[in-house]
Amino acid sequence: MMERRFPCGAGAFFLRDPMNLPPSTQTIPSPCSGVCQLDPAGLCLGCRRSGEEIARWRQMGDGERRRYMHEILPARGWVPLQPVDE
Repeated sequence: MMERRFPCGAGAFFLRDPMNLPPSTQTIPSPCSGVCQLDPAGLCLGCRRSGEEIARWRQMGDGERRRYMHEILPARGWVPLQPVDE
């Protein structure tokens, strides 16, 4: 069976329908901006996460997510689309 791909611009795609994901029980939202394409260093051009970090996001606790949003991703050049909650 061929996997279904959902386009999200610039030749990139989601492997799952982003509008049909199960609700998260976490309170820190994903930094995803919909620009889902990895640069030569393996970081997403939109959110600056690695493929492994993107895959793990739903399993991360709020503390780890908060650390990414306030420390790790900004250090990589990520700029949020909207203000990040404390």
